[in-house]
Formats: sequence, structure tokens, C-alpha cells
Amino acid sequence: MDDLGKIQRISTKEEFMPLLKKGIPVIITDIVENWPAYSLFSMEYFSSFYADLELPCKLDHGIERMTFSKLSQHLKSNDSELCYSPQLPLFNYLNIGKEGDIGSQACPPPDWLESFNETNIWIGRGVTTLHFDGYDNLLAVIEGEKKLMLFPPEAISVAQTKGQWCQVRAKELAEIYPKYFDIVVKPGELLYLPPYWLHEVSVPTANAISINYWYHQQYGNEKSNFLPMISNLIGSLEQMIAELNKSEKLHVLRILEDMIEQFKKGSYPVPQSGITWSHHGNENAMVRINNYIRPEFIYRNKNNESKSGFLGHARKMVDNLEQMAPELNDGERGHFVRVMAQIITQFKQGNYPLPPETDDSKPSDYYRATLL
Repeated sequence: MDDLGKIQRISTKEEFMPLLKKGIPVIITDIVENWPAYSLFSMEYFSSFYADLELPCKLDHGIERMTFSKLSQHLKSNDSELCYSPQLPLFNYLNIGKEGDIGSQACPPPDWLESFNETNIWIGRGVTTLHFDGYDNLLAVIEGEKKLMLFPPEAISVAQTKGQWCQVRAKELAEIYPKYFDIVVKPGELLYLPPYWLHEVSVPTANAISINYWYHQQYGNEKSNFLPMISNLIGSLEQMIAELNKSEKLHVLRILEDMIEQFKKGSYPVPQSGITWSHHGNENAMVRINNYIRPEFIYRNKNNESKSGFLGHARKMVDNLEQMAPELNDGERGHFVRVMAQIITQFKQGNYPLPPETDDSKPSDYYRATLL
């Protein structure tokens, strides 16, 4: 049984923005019903205007390409429990000049949501097993229903993740982590799902047509321009940490944990534009500024391991993260903290990116967090 209560259903920007800033899933009404797609999109519509367009479809026996017309027949026949054409780039299919094409006007996102990166259409019935995404997600149901089990980011630590995918099903996770939403998104409803929420999606009806947007929200604030710089810096830090020896990796992990715990509480250094850092000697790198306590970054080689030579570079990158994070706006800070918390979770599990010189064919379970 879940103890997160019922998911809220709201319809206005004023109701939505506080939940957005807190990173809480919510169902939004009174938007999808006004989309042209809501009254037009159906298997009959697609079979009429896009009858011969082929789609990749998942069936019980494997993946097969079939036309909209054949897919429609397949869904009606109930011959396959799994009959699903997932994650199709929507406008690649709609913007092909067919009569009746309504293109990007088919399903416009609310004007108070910004910066969507990708739009997909999902058709049929099937299951997307438990996983998380590094993006904010909007899921709109046009026809049929979508059933989801949603777990907060804290559940990742017990979800046996391999990359962004979980090795357990949602019902198994619910037995050991009972904090979750169990919801059904109905036609005309729009689910907002924050990044790093674990979710398993199924179709309880014979067919469903849904649209989703992946995007990063700026939370109504002017973009700070520091987010791309931090994104590049995190990418470099991930690779640099892969080069450290075991003791150094654990040391950097403790530093990052200390830093992020302070950020979660709203304690940040003064922006770099307003301060010149002072380290007060090599033996004490702690500086208290604006209630932020700089974690000590002095590594003593207690385990007689050879130093990797990369620890100094990692230290400089962490220093830069400390100085850049205060420059972000409130929404970007929240997103940055979620990304860093996910990186730390992977490091705790012993899951690190492969060093740059590693053969690309070698598998890695590390999931690169998405900041932009």
C-alpha cells in the first residue's frame, strides 16, 4: 500500500508552479481537451491519412514493421497481448504533407511550460518496465488509459538499477519501498513527471494513444546561462573520477555528498562574482561563507595506494561547481541538485563511467545524467 496519498489533479498555472518547484508529480486537466489532436487522433484517423506509413511495432514474438492500417487491425483482433509502437518522433510522422496534417499545432504544450526537447507518440498496448529519465516529462493521454506506478528518486538506492533501468518490477519494489503513487491517467489528462522519478507504465485498455514531451523547465525564471557551463563541467568531472584510484574515489564521493547536502538545505557559497576564495593554508581548506561550509579536500594517502595524479584536477572541478551553482536560478539549482544526487547514488553503488581511453565495446552500467 502506498503512503504518498492521492496524486493531485490541478488545472491552473498558479496551482502547478509550487508543485513544479518541489518536484512533485501532478495531473493537469483542462489542457489536453482543447488540443486539436484530442478530437482528431484515433486509429481510424491515422489509418485514413497515414494508411501506408510503416511503424516499428513490438509484438509477442518480437519486433515487426507494419502500417497504421495493419496495426489497427492487430489491435482489434486481440491476437497479441503485446502490440505496441512506442516512442515514435511525433512530428516526423505528422509533418509529411498528408492531407489533413495539423503538424505541431496538434498538441501544443501549455504556454507556461518551457523548453521542450523532444515529442513522441505512443500507440497500442504494452508495458514499459520500471526506469527513470533525466528529463522532466509531460504525458498526455488522447485515447484509452495509461496506468503508472511512480516512486520518488530516493527509491533508486534500493531499485537495483542498471543505468536508468531497474532490474526489478514495480510491484517487487513496492514490497520493500512502500512510498509510491499508483495512478491511472485518463483521456484528456496530462501527467507531469519530474526527473528521476522511477515509473513503470502499462496500458489497461485494449489500446491507448498518448503524447509525451521531454524537456527541462526553467521554472519561470530567466535562464542564468551557467547551466551549459555546469553541464560541461559535470561531464568532465565524471570522466576525471573514473581515473582515480579506489581511495580517491571514496574521498571525492564524501566531498560531493557534503556539498550536495548543504545545497539541498539552501546553503550555497556567495556567487563567484562577489567573492575571491581564500583557502587559509594547505592544511585547512574550510571556509565559512554565507552559512556554506566548504568541505575539506585534503587527501592523505592512508592506504599506501599510489596517487592517480588526477585528484588535483577533480578538486578544481568540484571547486568550480561550488562557485557556479550559486549563479543558477532557483529552478536550475533544484535540477542541478537532483542530477548530482543521482550521480552520487551511482558512485555509492560502485558504478562509475569508463575512463576515456577504454574500448567503447566494453559495457558500463553508468547512466550519464542529463543536465540540459
